[in-house]
Parts: sequence; C-alpha cells; structure tokens
Amino acid sequence: MKIFLDCLAATPCISVGTNAFIISDIQLLNRKYPGCETVLFSSNPEIDKLQFGHLPHKISYVQRSPNQILAMLQLHKIVSQVDAVVSAWGDGYITVPPYKLLRKALFLKRKGVPLVLFTSSIGPFNGGIKDKLAIMGLRKFDAVTVRDQNTYDYLKPHGLKGLRLVHDTAFVLEPCSDQRSDELLREAGLKEQKFIGLNISVLFYNLFKRRGEDYISLMVRYIEWMREKFKLPIVLIPHQIYPKGVPYTQEEYQSRDGDDRYPIERILSAIKDQIGIFALQQEMTPQELKGIIGKSEIFVGGRMHSVIAAVSLSVPSLVMQYSHKSGGMMKLLGMDEFVWDIQDEFDKFTEKTHDLWNKRQDVRVRYNEMLPRIYQEIYDLTNEIDAVAGASGE
Repeated sequence: MKIFLDCLAATPCISVGTNAFIISDIQLLNRKYPGCETVLFSSNPEIDKLQFGHLPHKISYVQRSPNQILAMLQLHKIVSQVDAVVSAWGDGYITVPPYKLLRKALFLKRKGVPLVLFTSSIGPFNGGIKDKLAIMGLRKFDAVTVRDQNTYDYLKPHGLKGLRLVHDTAFVLEPCSDQRSDELLREAGLKEQKFIGLNISVLFYNLFKRRGEDYISLMVRYIEWMREKFKLPIVLIPHQIYPKGVPYTQEEYQSRDGDDRYPIERILSAIKDQIGIFALQQEMTPQELKGIIGKSEIFVGGRMHSVIAAVSLSVPSLVMQYSHKSGGMMKLLGMDEFVWDIQDEFDKFTEKTHDLWNKRQDVRVRYNEMLPRIYQEIYDLTNEIDAVAGASGE
C-alpha cells in the first residue's frame, strides 16, 4: 500500500502542532495498513527528516520544485503512482484562501484512487464566487472530515458527501515517558510536581503588534496575576521551535512563523521577580512537549495544538482564540466556556482562568469520560479509505 499524505507547504514546517498531526497521520495509516509507504512532498527533505526520520515507518520524500508549474506536474505524477491520497492540511485553508481548494483538489483527484480529507479547519465562508469555488473543490473529495464545530457549521448546508466531525488526529499522538518529561522539567529548573502550563506564541506576539497592542505586557500581567492567585509554579511552553540544523535569520526567528522562544525571552526579561516562573527553552519533539503539557494542573494555550496536547491527556484547559478553529474545537468538546477571545477584556481572561481553576477536577473527569470515544473515532478515520475504494469497485 502506497499513500500520498498531502500535508507539507512550500516551506519547511517548524510548527510542533502541525508536526504532531502529521506524525499521528503516519502512525494511523500504518496502524491500518502495516508496512505501508507514506509519500511526502517536501520542499526540503533534509529538514523534514529531522522531524519525521525517527519514526519506525517507511516514508518517501519527493523534493518539491521551487517552480510552481513544475511542482504541480510533480504532484500529478505522485498521485498517479499511489493507492490513496490523504490530504491533511490542518488550518491550511484558513491561512490560505479556501477557494484555492479547487486548484489543489484538481491535482489530487484521480479516478479510482480514494481522496480523503483528514480533520481540517476551513473557512470562514462569507458568500460569493470564491466560496463556490471552495465548495467545488471539496466536492472532489470522496470523504471530508473536519475537526471543529464552526467549520462543520460552515460546510453542512452545502451537502458534501461523507462530511463528518472528527477530532484532530493529534489527539492520539503518544506522549513521551514520564521519566523523559520529568527530566526536561528538571532541566528547566522545576522540581515540584504541580505547575500551571502556559503556551506563549510568537504568532500572538505579532498579531498584537499589528494591532498596536503589547502582547508581552499582557502576558507579564497575566503571569503575575496567576502566580499570586494560585500559588503554583508557572511553566512557559513554546509550541513552535526551530530545530537544530534549520538555518534561519533573526528576522525569521521573530516573525509570525518564527520561534515561540522569542516572546518567552522577552517576557522573562520583563519580569523582575522570576521566582516561580520557569521556561522550556530546549529543542523538543511533539511527543516530549505533549508529555510535559500533560503534567499541568491546568493549561492555557494560544496555539490550538498545545491545547489539544493538554485536553487529550485530560488536562483542564483554556484556549486563547484568534481564529474560529480554536473555539470550534472547544465547542465540539462541550468546553466553549473556556475560550477567551483576544478581542475580549483582560478581566474576562482572568475570570475564565479562575473559573477553570475552580472547576478543574470536574473538567478532568469529563475529559476522562469522553476521550475513549474520541480516540476510537480517530482510529476509525482510515476506514474512510477502504469505504471509498470499495464504493469504486477496487
């Protein structure tokens, strides 16, 4: 079995969250089809091997041409040589205009070859010709699964075949061992067992900057409030990290798609009294970060996949929302009360955090009850491939 996993952009990915669901997808495909070959269309195979080369699975890398026309021809050739195509773009059709779905789908679709969309966020749809083009693209897929309630609500009126709500595949990513996560926390200086996890995001730093607001000051204020209120250590956790071996400039390090350790450095330099404040500044795998996040008493995250890492291990969590995907994910979990939109006031942020703290034991119980069903639904995702192949008589 040879499967093309359409998941990489024209530039190498350093997002821990993106790599978490890519790793999970590769593992899911091998769980369903032991020994299968996964094909990745990579702009830089050497960098992507840093992210995925440790996996005990057969992965082939096709180096993407920097020329768009040649890249499309390469894509057509890949699709002609595989048994199935799984497209897993996360929020790729939020950050990229959704109407470009049609262009992508035209190259991915080949008669008799299953084409399945895995747990994406798409939209929003606001009407007009571009939305119609996006829906035309989605109709090329044999099955469409989306990972958040808001995306599902956008798509449901369009009558897409095989449309289903399934949680993000990163839910099933296995965390590292307790021993390894404890070791990483000790390296950061934390010896106590209980702590509050806080994901700091360079994306948020730049979002606030463009609005003329100061993310660093906001987070310093929030950290000092939490430290005083809950009397627990606070661990600042990046979820986008440049791995060793990836060349970058200082401008890239600080950019929207830069390294979360940059705003962590800024925050630490702005906090005079750092007692009880710890920062993870090592290079870590998605599995290692998930293991650490899973030890939090409560967790607050800006990046959606940092929150997925937490809730998939039953950690009571609050998400800082900048896009409909995060709120939609929490709505699907029945936890939309624990969403703070970055347009809201600071007092709303602390109020929701305090509410989460007071309800944390009940929230943990609720997650423990729902997670077995969520995991099973994700494990069953690959059945879509067989169902489509069977329907086409193959």
